[in-house]
Amino acid sequence: MKNLSTNWLKKQKCLLIFAASNFQTQMKKIITAALIALQFTAVFAQQAADTIPVPAKVSKFPKVKLYGILRVDFYYNSRQMEESSDGFALVLPKAEDIDANGKDLNAAQMTGFTATATRFGIDLEAFYLKALKTTVTGRIETDFQGFGSSVTMLRIRHAWINMAFKNSELLVGQYWHPLFEGVVPNVLDVNGGHPYQPFGRHPQVKFTYKPKNMQLFVAGAYQTQFLSTGVDANGNSSGRNLSFQKFALLPDLNAGIEYSKETWKIGLMGEYKQIVPRTVANVASTDDNGDPVIDTDGNPVINAVYVKEKVQSYAVAAYGQYSQKAVTLKAKAVYGQNLSDLSMIGGYAATAVNDKGEWTYKAFDVATAWLNADFNITKNWQISIYGGYTKNLGCNSQVLTNTSVYGSLLYAGQMIDQAWRASALLSYRILNWNAVLEYGYNRAYYGDFDISKGKAVNAGNGIGGSRLLAVLMYSF
Repeated sequence: MKNLSTNWLKKQKCLLIFAASNFQTQMKKIITAALIALQFTAVFAQQAADTIPVPAKVSKFPKVKLYGILRVDFYYNSRQMEESSDGFALVLPKAEDIDANGKDLNAAQMTGFTATATRFGIDLEAFYLKALKTTVTGRIETDFQGFGSSVTMLRIRHAWINMAFKNSELLVGQYWHPLFEGVVPNVLDVNGGHPYQPFGRHPQVKFTYKPKNMQLFVAGAYQTQFLSTGVDANGNSSGRNLSFQKFALLPDLNAGIEYSKETWKIGLMGEYKQIVPRTVANVASTDDNGDPVIDTDGNPVINAVYVKEKVQSYAVAAYGQYSQKAVTLKAKAVYGQNLSDLSMIGGYAATAVNDKGEWTYKAFDVATAWLNADFNITKNWQISIYGGYTKNLGCNSQVLTNTSVYGSLLYAGQMIDQAWRASALLSYRILNWNAVLEYGYNRAYYGDFDISKGKAVNAGNGIGGSRLLAVLMYSF
């Protein structure tokens, strides 16, 4: 009897060990399946350089890595500036606003201090997906700069999946707008070099083909945080909104080609974009003779009517980069229209109206260029010099009276004609710490808007302003 009891206990023990082993095996399968699913349900962020990394090695299983930058900014402005991100992304010096005593109301000096540029994210490290024969990477990244007039709140910077095949890549998610890429200036200000460099992050689908020493891409992008300006029913600017591109149905279409070899690269890319600035207009009623209908109070009768309006625009960009030992030279030139959604000067105006109350619009042409030189003095010290220039070329058409200019061309009733910036930074890096000091001089030329020519005139000598920026960063 004792032997039977002992044998029964041994059998039960074996069954428990088998069950535990089987449970452990099943749990491993479930966890592995869940991790594989993550590559499709989550997208992971950028590194400090904001670029897609070249995988050093490819693992058999997906792994994630937390990273981030703790950044503290202090700035001094010699005068008030047109700016964003609560003043920490400089655009242009504000135009003069003269008071009754002949003093410029915008001449006041300013300082600011913030840590909102701090950011963190998660990388999905390179993982080989055997079923699709592709290497998958991804990111999701956020910072505290918010968007629009809301700051000190979390926002999505990057959220994408990239699948690399033998000679091609497919990126899906929010990433830098294609016109931002190619070459990027090394500047300290969180403006990234705008309004001279296109700047914006857009949800997109981008396919890149990579034959030897070349890259060719096509992409379709949508606006989300960086937006175009629209028109309200009365013809006034209605501010920035997602709907203007949504009503156009088409994404922002982009294509480009790049050739690189050893120490240099050159590239060319282009954009075609449509927006629908409004779908409703307030139009005065007319009788059979074409005369305005007047109500009992003597006012014209106004009706809201559905209108079909569209703004079409294009842009082309050329860029190059040369690197040799401790020196890197970069340059980019852009010629385009209605680029205000990319943090540049630009916009459009109404040039004609039909009998249905529908307006015809024409975009303003803008030309811009920048040059950047980086010098690695030692392992720890770096100097970088940046210069940018932009010019409003106008829309070269008669603009309708009693309308406005939509976009980022008018500031306090004055039209920007041209602007330039020259800056230099000194950086010291040790281990994970980086201390940077940057000085920039900015000059903007404002003029009157001549509706007969569709351009700025009488721009004068311009308004100058300086910014001194000090930043301390810790990367992990």
